[in-house]
Amino acid sequence: MLDTRFPRPVGDIGNPQTFARLGIPVRYVTVRGASPQRIVREGDPALLQPFIDAGLALVGAGASMISTSCGFLAMWQALLAGALPVPVITSSLLQCARLRRPGIVTIDAAALTPPVLAAAGVAAATPVQGVAPGCEFQRRILGNETQLDLAQAESDVVLAALGLVNEHPELTDIVLE
Repeated sequence: MLDTRFPRPVGDIGNPQTFARLGIPVRYVTVRGASPQRIVREGDPALLQPFIDAGLALVGAGASMISTSCGFLAMWQALLAGALPVPVITSSLLQCARLRRPGIVTIDAAALTPPVLAAAGVAAATPVQGVAPGCEFQRRILGNETQLDLAQAESDVVLAALGLVNEHPELTDIVLE
């Protein structure tokens, strides 16, 4: 997991209740210093080895699959999958390759660069829509703040999805990075 302070509501991969209600056991390891800023906006390669080390620690504790808490870690999908002896799923973006006509809603469209999309197997022509710059959701998550107006954050994401569909009515699926 990223080193975060923002609230993680049920449904978020970082909230244990997301899985407990389904009877799925989970373990978490936080990669110290892996802030949303360093991953999303900087793609800091110095954090790759700490993520590998965290994955190996989880495997050592019995994990049979590894997932991450940030879609932008898709940039390291192949490297993490190659370094760890269990299946690795870095991002929901990996689903795009299996969908007919997907579109993507992301926290930061400018940061979701062609190399990140290519690392996730996303076709270059796939439409991407970011939430409004500086909105509640983006500001609180990327700023790693301790408070989040969940209703406003939900509205921010819904508005982005509506904008995506309005511009690309041919879409059959929306992937939430």
